[in-house]
Amino acid sequence: MRKTIFLLLAAFSVSLIFLYSCRKTESVTAATEIVKPAFSVADAKKWYVNLLSGTTSPLAKAGHFKPLWEGAVNSEDETYFIVESQVQFDHTPGFVIHPDLEMADTNNIKGKTKLLVLKSKKNGHVQAVLMHIVSQNTSGSEINYRPKGTHFTGDIFFTDLEGTFINGWKYYNGRVTEKSTAAAPKQTNNEVVGFAKPEDGDGCHRDEIRYYEQTCYYYTDGSQAFCSGWEYITSMFTTYCPTGGDPTDGAVQEIYQTNEVYSNQSIIDSLLGYPCAQNILKNLPDLNDFTDSMLNVVFGLNDDVDLKFRVSTRLTSSSQPNGETNHLGIVNGIHQLQIELNPWVLEHASQDFIARLMMHEGIHAMIQYEYEKYSSGLIDSTTFKSLYPLVWQYSRGNLALAEHIQISEAYVSSMAHALRSFNPALDIWKSTALAWAGLQDTGAYQALQDLNDVTDFNYMAKFGSAIDYETNGLKKCN
Repeated sequence: MRKTIFLLLAAFSVSLIFLYSCRKTESVTAATEIVKPAFSVADAKKWYVNLLSGTTSPLAKAGHFKPLWEGAVNSEDETYFIVESQVQFDHTPGFVIHPDLEMADTNNIKGKTKLLVLKSKKNGHVQAVLMHIVSQNTSGSEINYRPKGTHFTGDIFFTDLEGTFINGWKYYNGRVTEKSTAAAPKQTNNEVVGFAKPEDGDGCHRDEIRYYEQTCYYYTDGSQAFCSGWEYITSMFTTYCPTGGDPTDGAVQEIYQTNEVYSNQSIIDSLLGYPCAQNILKNLPDLNDFTDSMLNVVFGLNDDVDLKFRVSTRLTSSSQPNGETNHLGIVNGIHQLQIELNPWVLEHASQDFIARLMMHEGIHAMIQYEYEKYSSGLIDSTTFKSLYPLVWQYSRGNLALAEHIQISEAYVSSMAHALRSFNPALDIWKSTALAWAGLQDTGAYQALQDLNDVTDFNYMAKFGSAIDYETNGLKKCN
């Protein structure tokens, strides 16, 4: 990668020399042009405000701090366009980071936290994280994402907006010396959580990150008046390993790293804590024969849709519905769609059954999205009837049943082919049987010639054992 960048820079430099020598007047004019950032502070603020206002968003409860957009700055690295903002907290965080086997210096609580809004250069996905700076030689307030400066020594670690650990980095004189990229388990107040200790001899060690809070009070101009004493909140442990090489060799500046970002990443993130379900979501947009209209609406590729999967707190047992979809309204022009999934299903059913459930509920979301557009006057009845004639025909009595009738008549085949793409071990009968699950209230389901076999197969795909799944070519979650 560095070699490629070097060659590009070299070619670019030669081009500049040639242009400057031949057309000096034009080069001077170009130098005075104002170039708008690819991702501006205004763009970041608009995205953040829209997401915060969404009732389905995890940010809806992240009102414990306020970004100070007036002083926000732009930067970028190879992966992201970045807007970085100071934040004002209701309860200001502070940290003590120390080796697991050593006593913490609770008299040296410090830290500076900033908000980063990052836009992927790869696919345009936008996300927000908190950057926590614990400096050994300064307050940390002068440290930015880029650059760090040549003298910074200390820790920088990243969390999501609710405090879940993403990754961490140790610096010495502006150079990265150690990293931790394993996400810490989600913790509750005053609960100590952590990883297994590192193996001896690998150069790794485990640190405790102790999290404190203090309440600060501010003048009307935003400057800090005074703060209360520190209160211990929680701890988390994470393993740091050497990055390799001498710390005096070459600065590493781009430090916020995650796994590959997917086009439906925000939907994937909404099922945090259910890795099997998240992995299924990563595969859904690439399935063959899954219609373009469904992908564009359901899986996050439309700008006016904010869809979140949510682990239900109501549907929690095997006897309750597998999932439920609701349109929660329109906020700042964005349709808020929520799909609740039964956690029992996510933990016990086969992957194929869960994938089918996500598709099924996704179609409900797509229909409800268009129905809400009709109800709001954004499209007329003729347009809606052309899209979903059976929903229009039967919705006067029971909208949910009308949606099932539409799915049974128009989407079973495409779902079956998508499920075969998801799991090639399934034959067409099995994938079609799965596609019929959840449609038992329709006449088309009740008219199936192999009704009992389809019902039994779906029961096994949800309640079966590992041996049942293996015997029938289904994928097991755990």
